[in-house]
Amino acid sequence: MILTQNIIANVVIWIVQIVSVVGLLPQIFFNYKVKSTKGLSNAYILIYLYGCIVNLFYVFCLNLPLAYKVIAPLPPLLVLVLAFQCVFYNKRKVKSRSIKLYCVNFFIIFLLFSSISLAVDFPYKIGHLAGWASVAIWTIYQLPQVFKIHSKKSAKGFSFALVSITGFQNLLELMAALALGVPLQTVFIALRGIVLFAIFCFQFWIYRKKSNQVLVYEKNSKLIA
Repeated sequence: MILTQNIIANVVIWIVQIVSVVGLLPQIFFNYKVKSTKGLSNAYILIYLYGCIVNLFYVFCLNLPLAYKVIAPLPPLLVLVLAFQCVFYNKRKVKSRSIKLYCVNFFIIFLLFSSISLAVDFPYKIGHLAGWASVAIWTIYQLPQVFKIHSKKSAKGFSFALVSITGFQNLLELMAALALGVPLQTVFIALRGIVLFAIFCFQFWIYRKKSNQVLVYEKNSKLIA
């Protein structure tokens, strides 16, 4: 019975990790379709990138299940695609945004290389430190996006598919983490994701009418022009 539960939990973990990658694709494709990232917060993207890098140390130092090790390197690459889109589709602000992105990337590279030796020598300590750092980062990384939607009173440009898939991922991860007994940090991260999912759903609901009005106005403006 316990063996069966572990097998199911491991299968769920694989699903969760794959979903974590798939969840980023709707936003990437949406940005490509509209040729804009106006609905995204730059801080959201950059903090997301920090979280992905720190998560690599957490996963490998604490020797988490194979699914984490295989999938963990993929989200940073997709978030870098989002960062590139932010620069490419906002050419008027490319100079200032490029400086920010370069600074963040250099910092992340420095952090990565300066921590590798410590991670090799003290994997358990670095792993738990990275785990709690991940909790902190994943707790705040979506807040800039929440504040941006609130300030604009519109969720236009932010993919609801990304929100939905991420919420589903966190729910599955919470159940699997409890079943497998993975470090406590993962449980906190999953719980945080569920709370933010509820907040985003509320924002999409209350600002839906506003977003639709803006869309109709823009279409009418194009017809008149």
